[in-house]
Amino acid sequence: MPTVSEISSRYIDDVAALDPVRGERWGVASDSTRLTDYSPDGAAALADLLRRTIREVNAATPTDNWERLGQGFLADWAGGELGVLEAGERERMLSNIVGAPASTRSVFDLMEKSTPEAWEHIAARLAAVQASMAGYRASLELGLANGRPAARRQALVVADQCATWAGSGTDAGWFGTLVAGSEGIVDGPLRTKLDAAAGQAAAAYADLATWLRTTYAPRAAESDASGDERYRVWAEYLLGTDLDIDEAYAWGWEELARLETQKDAECERILPGQGFDAVRELLINDPNRSIHGVDAYREWLQYVTDEAIDGLRGVEFDIPDSIARCEVRIPPGGSAAAA
Repeated sequence: MPTVSEISSRYIDDVAALDPVRGERWGVASDSTRLTDYSPDGAAALADLLRRTIREVNAATPTDNWERLGQGFLADWAGGELGVLEAGERERMLSNIVGAPASTRSVFDLMEKSTPEAWEHIAARLAAVQASMAGYRASLELGLANGRPAARRQALVVADQCATWAGSGTDAGWFGTLVAGSEGIVDGPLRTKLDAAAGQAAAAYADLATWLRTTYAPRAAESDASGDERYRVWAEYLLGTDLDIDEAYAWGWEELARLETQKDAECERILPGQGFDAVRELLINDPNRSIHGVDAYREWLQYVTDEAIDGLRGVEFDIPDSIARCEVRIPPGGSAAAA
C-alpha cells in the first residue's frame, strides 16, 4: 500500500503529464513539446485520475501527523476539482486570466529560450496550439449543447484577447514576436519551422476569436451571475470547504460596510468635506500623484513588492532565499489587467 506522500507525489506527476500547461506553472518536469488537452476527452481523463487519487489517498494509512494533514488536503483538493468537472464547469470555462487561451499563451513565457534545443521544444509546442484550441472549442460547444453557456461578456473579452495575440495580419502578433526572440540563437530550417508554427498558432487564436464573437456570444448567457449551486461547487474547490452560502453572503455585506466606512475616512483625510468622487478625480489626474510611463510603473511596483516582502520576511513568514525576490514584469498586450 503506497503512503500518502507517495500518492501525493504521483498525483503531481500524473496531473503534469495530463495537463502540461499546469505542470509548467508548477515547475514539474514533463514533456515540454506538448500542450494540455482541453477537449471533453481530456476532461474525462483528468476526472478519472482524480477519482483514482481520491480512492487511493482515502485508503492510505498516514505514517505521521504531516501525512494525516496531507491526506485531508489532497482528498479535499482532488474532490473539489472533480466536483467542478462533474458539474460541467469546464464546458463553459471562459476567462481571460485562467482560461485555456490565456494559460496556453503564458506557458511560453516560462520556457527556456537560450539554446537551439530549447527553441526546438518551443516550435513543437507552437505546432500543438491549433489542436489544443480545437479541443477547447469542442468543450465549449458541448457546453452550449448541454445548456451550460458562459456569460456573453466573458466570451467577448476572451475573443478580444485572442484577436490581440493573433495580430492583425499586418503585424507579427504575440506569437511572431515570441519567435523573433530566437534571433542570433537559431537560423536556417529551425527558424523557418518556428515562423511557420507561430503563424499556425496565431491563426488558431484568430479563428477562436471569430468563433467566440460570431457563434458563441449570440448563444451566451446575458447574466454574469452564477447562482447558488455553481457558486457552492467552485467554493468547495477553491476553499476546500462546504461553504454556508447565506452566512458567507451576510459576512460579505458586513465587510463591504466596514470597508466603505474606512474609505469615507480616507477620503476625508485627503480632501476634507469633498467626498469620494472628488478624491477619485484628484488621485487620477493630479500629476504629483501619477506615475508616467511603463518603466516608471514597473519600477514603482517593484519597490512596493520588495517593501512588502521585506516587511513580512522574518516577521509573519519565513521566506526562503530562493523565493525572496519577486521579479515584476509587464505582461504583453491582451493580458488581463491583473497584478
